[in-house]
Amino acid sequence: MIIIIFVSFLLGSPEITSFINSTKSIYLNSDTSIKSRLVVKQILELKKNSINHTSILELKTIELVYYFLENVFSRVSTSKKSLAIHPNDLIKVNNFINSLNTIIDKLPTLAEASSLIDMSESKFQRLFKKIFRKTYYSYILDIRMNYALELLMSRMSVSQVALETGYSSVSNFTIAFKRHLKFLPSEVTS
Repeated sequence: MIIIIFVSFLLGSPEITSFINSTKSIYLNSDTSIKSRLVVKQILELKKNSINHTSILELKTIELVYYFLENVFSRVSTSKKSLAIHPNDLIKVNNFINSLNTIIDKLPTLAEASSLIDMSESKFQRLFKKIFRKTYYSYILDIRMNYALELLMSRMSVSQVALETGYSSVSNFTIAFKRHLKFLPSEVTS
């Protein structure tokens, strides 16, 4: 669906352009990959500035399609897994995860997280991996990098973003950002 919309968007349909502009905040805040959101923002910026480089827009659309498919295929599991999770445990983890968005600069460690929901560390790790198919540390890093990307796109300085996301130094933040997203924070702000 989003691919068809963006192809129409590139062709310049006024109805589609209006639709994209009115719904971009919903898409940009949804559960899409960080890279996809960055590409969408770049496409919208090109259109906003009336830059009509069709080849650039076509490449950005292809890049967006690639990230979309990468995201879809990463969620496909080839083996059947039992997700026998007690409903109370699921509720505890869900409530905890929902509270994380309010404390991005001071995200709890694994030990702190497990004690907050009154669960042993090993049980919390197993549950977390079973529910999210990633470790708690990876999930926390995704949250931090996602928030950092949003701050960088809002033209906040790299040093301010590093502090806002809980890093003690700009160099530590830059290394983590580059390792996670494969590009430097300065590339986002420029």
